Amino acid sequence: MLKPHILFLENKGYHVTSVSTGEDAIHYCNNQKVDLVLLDEMMTGLDGLTTLKKIKEKHSSLPIIMITKNEEEWLMEEAIAAQITNYLTKPVNPSQILIACKNVLESQQIQSERVAKDYLKSFQKIAENIENAESIDDWYSITNDLTDWFVKFDNLGDQGLGQLLEEQWKEANQQFTRFIETNYENWLHANEKPLMSPQIISSQIKNNLDNNEKVVLILMDGLRSDHLKAMKDQLASLFHIDINYYLSILPTATPYSRNAIFSGYFPRRLQDEYSSIWKKMWQDEKSMNRYEDQFLRDQMNRLGFKSKSVYYHKIISYEEGNKL
Repeated sequence: MLKPHILFLENKGYHVTSVSTGEDAIHYCNNQKVDLVLLDEMMTGLDGLTTLKKIKEKHSSLPIIMITKNEEEWLMEEAIAAQITNYLTKPVNPSQILIACKNVLESQQIQSERVAKDYLKSFQKIAENIENAESIDDWYSITNDLTDWFVKFDNLGDQGLGQLLEEQWKEANQQFTRFIETNYENWLHANEKPLMSPQIISSQIKNNLDNNEKVVLILMDGLRSDHLKAMKDQLASLFHIDINYYLSILPTATPYSRNAIFSGYFPRRLQDEYSSIWKKMWQDEKSMNRYEDQFLRDQMNRLGFKSKSVYYHKIISYEEGNKL
């Protein structure tokens, strides 16, 4: 780096040590604590790419920013393959280098502080939404907002606001409970109701099957919305993801809610249609979800898909999931 760049960074509070060769850079990294390397691609002795690879051999997690005049694609790909953190093309001004350094060394802190400020700004609006929620869609929106904040705090730190978010979530739960107590029984007898467990397959999957599309339904017991959102970033490169909400039946316990999804029936109807199975289910706690395969196949038949092949597999352990 040029002297003005070094002075600029030092004035911003960074401690900068400069070396002139690749060999010196490797030696320094091996013997001193280094937070970030700014590496010129053209140096005396070892070139920047070779220096990069040798530093990474011993310090794989050390962030390295390469600065070069060379804009050839092969060099960029080689640098990326060697786990470069960033790539700057000359000429670079001091502000560009500062931004690159901040992005590596301070982004977590900067983002964490911004998330905290943004949550405080939105706190009152969320509180008003909780107080004024009148429909299930209002509650889906509130759940989505609060879950987003939980995920952001988990990823970036809560700056001491985690307790405040927990209290707001508790208040939302209390108000939502009152909402369910007021409306749930009416929904059971209404023609228009929120999407609930028994309608999942008929409303969300039937159209795909009508179009002769292949469908994989993965039902994960106990998966919370914050779990899904945490997984979303890892899945985004493989799938196009849309997140929609539905309302579980009551009780939400597995024997009721899961059986309602597979059978397409509320518990009372399930008891009427499968009286002998229902008795077996309640005679042995381990049998509560033993008949999901049959329920699913029967529902598929009722929906007009007798000719469709159905494969059901229940995974009860991490090891079994890996084998599948």
